[in-house]
Amino acid sequence: MSIADVKYKELIRNILENGEWDDKYDVRPVYPNGEPAHSKSIFGVQVKFEQFEMPVVTCKKTPVQSSINEVVHAFFRLKTSKMEDFRNLRIGYWEEWKDENDSLGKSYGHQLANQKELIEGKYLDQVDVILHRLQHDRNSRRIMFSYWNPNEVHQKSLQECCWAGQFNVRKGRLDFLLNQRSADLLHGIPSNWAGYFALQCTLAQLLGYEIGTFTHQIGNLHLYSNQIDLAKQILGEPEFEQPDIYINDDVDDFYDYDVDDIKYVNYKHGKSFRTDVAI
Repeated sequence: MSIADVKYKELIRNILENGEWDDKYDVRPVYPNGEPAHSKSIFGVQVKFEQFEMPVVTCKKTPVQSSINEVVHAFFRLKTSKMEDFRNLRIGYWEEWKDENDSLGKSYGHQLANQKELIEGKYLDQVDVILHRLQHDRNSRRIMFSYWNPNEVHQKSLQECCWAGQFNVRKGRLDFLLNQRSADLLHGIPSNWAGYFALQCTLAQLLGYEIGTFTHQIGNLHLYSNQIDLAKQILGEPEFEQPDIYINDDVDDFYDYDVDDIKYVNYKHGKSFRTDVAI
């Protein structure tokens, strides 16, 4: 079975057994009908996948290709926030958050492209800094990115949920740590795992590292009120073997990857579990 299913179901049980409701308070998210989207949550969670453990959930269908396209291609390769680019990449789940300019505003890809650092006399954006350090300064403890920018928080259609990440090289292995302030366990977590692990694997193969550990640190982890019954049902769903990941080893420049160059193969999964999203 996939170790991701074991860890995923543990998170569900933790919220169901130990989570606290926010239904006595006013909340920001709402359902499409305008009703408040209350949730049951826990706080301060770490999930770690060791080397050779793949964080891809199989007990429910995860949009694995859309997850790769979002993180690797839209955010890191194109560094875009434009909905047109998301649609071209067949990513459809950001439509609810688009602004009047058909964009996510100064979020995600915008921050990767526009927060710059002076490296060897050149101002490099966050993605190029990561690529440079993984090639030339692999012992650095500053191989990281951040979408968080308090000066531009009100110019984003949604404050980023995953807000920072850090790469670390040990004994030829590329480890990755993802920080997330808020996580929808039903819809968000499986996509976050699939997308950011694919990014880790892509950089590892491109730059000659083995794939190391994948660690996810989460602040508020929650299930919305319309997800509780589905979450209970998922606990009894069958689990499948973990898939493989394919990355085209003919590509030698990160910016030359295409959608077909990075994908999960032999992905076996259960049925889809969907609810109205909280906006």
